[in-house]
Amino acid sequence: MSADASVRNPLARGGPSTWILAVFNVFYIAWCALVTGLLLLFVTIPIALVILVVRPSALTKLFRINNTCYGLAMLRISWPFLRVQVRGKENLPKERPCVLVFNHRTYADIYFTTPLPFKNMVVTSRTYLFSMPFFGLFMRLAGYLDVEATDSEKLEEIVTKHLEAGDTVMFFPEGHRSK
Repeated sequence: MSADASVRNPLARGGPSTWILAVFNVFYIAWCALVTGLLLLFVTIPIALVILVVRPSALTKLFRINNTCYGLAMLRISWPFLRVQVRGKENLPKERPCVLVFNHRTYADIYFTTPLPFKNMVVTSRTYLFSMPFFGLFMRLAGYLDVEATDSEKLEEIVTKHLEAGDTVMFFPEGHRSK
């Protein structure tokens, strides 16, 4: 079973000058920061507070879903400039958990996985991502796995428990971007 996602950048067709791209990047980053702040302030924090009071055990799953929604939002606001097309989704098992293994091509790979039909994904990652402001915090809250800080036997045990609990586990085995 396989699926693949292709990314097309309409700006790559040809030649706007460098300063136009620089200005665009500044506005794009500001737009992403604004959307991130609004999602955090008006969606994530209020829902997390309600769940914390009503059902604290569901908090980890909430943050996994939140991270997926955030990735989808980043893809959606990037739509005019970056289009993601997922082919082969029908070949993926929807009713049962699985292990997903991806080739790591770009820093945005994690966002490109969000259109897949798995909403409760446990992501494995290297240690340095857990130390990034905000990003690392949400990774810890979602119960993502630090593969460098966990020995392989313990990691296998944890992954097996996640699969038995119905979670899908995502790996980028190279641990860094491939060339």
